[in-house]
Amino acid sequence: MIKTKLTALATVLLLWVVAFPEVAQGQTENIAQGYVHTVQLEMIAQFEEAVKQHVQWRKQNNDPWEWTWYQMVNGDGLGTYLVRSGNHRWADLDVRYAWDDRVGAAAHFLATVGPFVESEDSSISQLDEALSRPPDDLSAVTLFTVTEFDVRLLGQFREAITKIGEGLDRGNWGRSYLWQMVANGGTTDATLVVPAENWAALAPPAKSLPMVMAEVYGEQEANELMQQFASSIRSRNSYTLRVRRDLSLP
Repeated sequence: MIKTKLTALATVLLLWVVAFPEVAQGQTENIAQGYVHTVQLEMIAQFEEAVKQHVQWRKQNNDPWEWTWYQMVNGDGLGTYLVRSGNHRWADLDVRYAWDDRVGAAAHFLATVGPFVESEDSSISQLDEALSRPPDDLSAVTLFTVTEFDVRLLGQFREAITKIGEGLDRGNWGRSYLWQMVANGGTTDATLVVPAENWAALAPPAKSLPMVMAEVYGEQEANELMQQFASSIRSRNSYTLRVRRDLSLP
């Protein structure tokens, strides 16, 4: 029974980047701003061509930020695109918006890309460096698996995934993951992402997460930890993003 409960939660905990209202002490600002665009499937070709035109315009006008585009390729929401710029300080937002106002970036986006966008959302998030285990080379990453959580008990949730992360370290899990917290905006309490170079890299490891937790903490404590995590969330939603470097700046 313990093994069954652990296995049932393995899929949820295999992939992650989680958002929190707290910040680890002593970490740098390291914030990111992202925009999610929903596009009707029949308009994708026109949307992507418009994005390329807008990105070229931003490049010609010396955009002070770099932007990476992502496309949802699996999950509920095909036709969804994310554009994101990271590794910033809060003060960088002042520089970015001053540039936007000076060159009319928002107006250009609305004129070129806007006609093909059904809806748009934005948020600012912050990397939790203490909880993250980033890959050595993000340039080789082509896919990100994402799990969004509706969290009921944030304190309990954070306590559980912190201990799980410690268990992964002790058990030599070896897979990279990043943790971010939502600083402003957004509609999801927690988002879990794992980077991968290709689809093959997303295959389950030889030693599953429940096995690692049971080896590190023992089966009873591992099962209690999984239950602590499970009871802290209401629901989850998973999907996969593909990096679209052909749409990105630079």
